[in-house]
Amino acid sequence: MRQFLTVRDTFDAEAAHRPANIDAAWAASIDAIRTQFDAVLKNLGVERLDCVGQPFDPHQHEAVAREGEGDTVIAELAAGYKLGDAILRPAMVKVGTLDL
Repeated sequence: MRQFLTVRDTFDAEAAHRPANIDAAWAASIDAIRTQFDAVLKNLGVERLDCVGQPFDPHQHEAVAREGEGDTVIAELAAGYKLGDAILRPAMVKVGTLDL
């Protein structure tokens, strides 16, 4: 199951680096494939961890950066996933004080 998560990461990377002038039809097709892939993961019981704004939890998060003194997840650098109660992969996060 973890191997599928690397494919999901590729979708996140594409979205983060998508050029503004990309062909809209092409972008829509990639978005449709991502949606379909997410539906398959959900049907298999895989859930993305909700991180930003949550207290740091070493069982769900891997802190790779810190900003300030707080212990709140202030940014998600790589998504984490769980299957039922089992953590498939902890989220790579930045921890600190969340500015509201």
